[in-house]
Amino acid sequence: MEIHQLEQFKTIAECKTMREAAEKLYLSQPALSQNLKKLEAELGCTLFDRSHNQLSLTAYGEILLEHVNRILFDLKEVTERIEERKLEESKVIRIGSFYSPLNLFALPQVANAMPNFKFEVVVDGSEALAKSLVDGKIDIAFLPFQFCPAHLDSFPVFQESLFLSVSPRSKLADKELITSKELRQADLMIPSNFPGLSGWYEDALREAKVPKESIERMPIREYLERMDRTEKAHFTTNMMGMFSGSGSVRPSVPVEVGVSPRVISVAFDGDNPRALPAVDYISEKQDELISNHAFLPYLMFEGGSPNLTMIFSEQ
Repeated sequence: MEIHQLEQFKTIAECKTMREAAEKLYLSQPALSQNLKKLEAELGCTLFDRSHNQLSLTAYGEILLEHVNRILFDLKEVTERIEERKLEESKVIRIGSFYSPLNLFALPQVANAMPNFKFEVVVDGSEALAKSLVDGKIDIAFLPFQFCPAHLDSFPVFQESLFLSVSPRSKLADKELITSKELRQADLMIPSNFPGLSGWYEDALREAKVPKESIERMPIREYLERMDRTEKAHFTTNMMGMFSGSGSVRPSVPVEVGVSPRVISVAFDGDNPRALPAVDYISEKQDELISNHAFLPYLMFEGGSPNLTMIFSEQ
């Protein structure tokens, strides 16, 4: 038994003649009669009394019509609810982000500027996010350029450079540029699991061939507590400098390594309509999105985006 059979049965019951029902359903009368006979054969009973000019329901037909009305009403409600759900989902934009400053300050700007949408920000490593983007699990990803899938669309939003924050008493404080040789001579501390930064810092240390004994690794909280009070050098970046405040008196000197600068890009599938509203906004506002001026409100009201949810991967 199929839905169209029930709809045709209901129409026949309402019209009371095969001719009128066939016209209403845009079917030929023989085709409609054949479909009714198949339904009666399937149920093993006669649904209409055909002995008069107008068709009338038999007792079996009355039972079926009662249930058909309920079934078709429920089906209409189900269809409407599914369409409503589709509409809701079309307004959920899933953004992947590899980097804490974006999560805390840049992405809330996007969410607050688009209050009619809901944003789910998936926080994960660059490789995992690139795979999720290809698999369609997220709509947009903020990634270092080298991780952007080549067959998808992307554009740069920020160029980030490495600096070495040193004590004012360090012999490196007056340098205009820190070379790999000078990096190897420094006592360094780095965070052990800072999303978007620790891996980049480690790449720079490997490239410069910094000895293991010169590096102290520590949890993020300890790192943040010590970074402005230590004699040791540590990395920072031009983006980090935008929201770390101006209270530090430590000089920050550019670092000359091949992994710096890096380009942070937005990657997306141009055929995914759900991605496009946010992509258009980010593209239009990219010069303002990551700046001292843009970060200021989010330093004051961190997490103030009711339409944004953070989802952290289990790493």
